Amino acid sequence: MTRAHSRRQLIGSLLAGGVALQAAPLWASEAEEASYAEAWWEAYLAGKQGVVRHPDRAAEAALQAIAAPLCRVSTRRNLEWRVGLLKVDPRNVNAFAVGSGVFFVHDALLSWCTSETDLAAVIGHEIGHIEHRHIIKRMFATQFLQRHGIDPNVGVADLAQALRNGMHSIVADEVIYRSYERQWEYQADAFAVRSLEATGYDPAQAAVMFETLQKRRNGKADVNTCIANTHPQYADRIARIQALARGYGARPRKADSANFRRLMEAVG
Repeated sequence: MTRAHSRRQLIGSLLAGGVALQAAPLWASEAEEASYAEAWWEAYLAGKQGVVRHPDRAAEAALQAIAAPLCRVSTRRNLEWRVGLLKVDPRNVNAFAVGSGVFFVHDALLSWCTSETDLAAVIGHEIGHIEHRHIIKRMFATQFLQRHGIDPNVGVADLAQALRNGMHSIVADEVIYRSYERQWEYQADAFAVRSLEATGYDPAQAAVMFETLQKRRNGKADVNTCIANTHPQYADRIARIQALARGYGARPRKADSANFRRLMEAVG
């Protein structure tokens, strides 16, 4: 097989994969999203499947109080918004959405927040994923890839080997999927900026948490970012967030609330 012929096959596969994944909003179901999210929430309340609920209920309530006005920025008015506080390994700094108004924050992430605005930006980002129905789209994309015998979490090295082996359709589907995921991250970041402005936080501070992550991780989290990765580089996200925030103009920094101080006490 010539290099030119191989390239044409890859391009054809990319186009076909892109058309299929573009249909994700039409194929996926909000009922599936709700069922998936409810299963996560039930596991959280019951402490099942390794989902460890933080023991401090006052801290959990404080987190929910901070999140409430940010949730109201969403246009998905029919959802019951719920945020859980997870007890995790201190090295596990994360927050994630599971759809249908449900998302979680790791207690370890709180120790990386320098202000309540940092936490609000993280919360706004997760709400953004739900606002744009990214979980529904991800569910469809995962099903699509699995029908083709593809692991959605396959590593970059494995993708490179598949390309060398001429497995163009597999590589194309995976690369298209990950390109959509990167766009979803940008959309969620943009919602975070808008939600900060709408709730009285300084949108110019929306990038601070990413700057902290970049500094404390020394760039290691996305050193291999390329077309095969699901998340953009921190520097790119920071630049986009700052550009969006400038469009809203400056506003005074919102003081940390009693709820935020309660949360910080809970995580030490």
